[in-house]
Parts: sequence; C-alpha cells; structure tokens
Amino acid sequence: PLEIMPMMSLTVFNGDSNHDREPARVQDVSRQIDVLESLGVNEYIIWNGEENIADTDIPVYDQLQKLLDYRENQANSTQG
Repeated sequence: PLEIMPMMSLTVFNGDSNHDREPARVQDVSRQIDVLESLGVNEYIIWNGEENIADTDIPVYDQLQKLLDYRENQANSTQG
C-alpha cells in the first residue's frame, strides 16, 4: 500500500479567498488537526517552505509555538 501523509500549512493557499496568502488562524489549523485525529491520522506535515509565514515577517517558529500553546490550552480546558 502507498502511505500518504497529509501536508498542512500555516498560510492560507486559496486563490479564490480574500485571505489568500495570509497567515492561517491557529484555531483553524488546530481544528484541522482535530479532524485528522478523529479519522485516526496522527502524523502529518506542517510545511511552509521559508522561515517566515508567506508574505509576512512572522517567523514560522512563532506561529508553531502559538499553535502548540493553543492546543495545550484547549486540552487543559477540557480536562478541568
């Protein structure tokens, strides 16, 4: 069988959207991860291609940290 790993981005890539090439909201990326996990997918790639989010000065590292913090806060709020 061919193994396929989903690739996600921290940037919106949708030419028909008013938000094309803008940073994706961490809440939206987190929700996408939740959907993948609900389907049994526990491995995925978050790819950006450069050190900054497309067309911004936002470092990928900072956006990834925001995503991790958001997911941790969500997990803590559902446990307590």
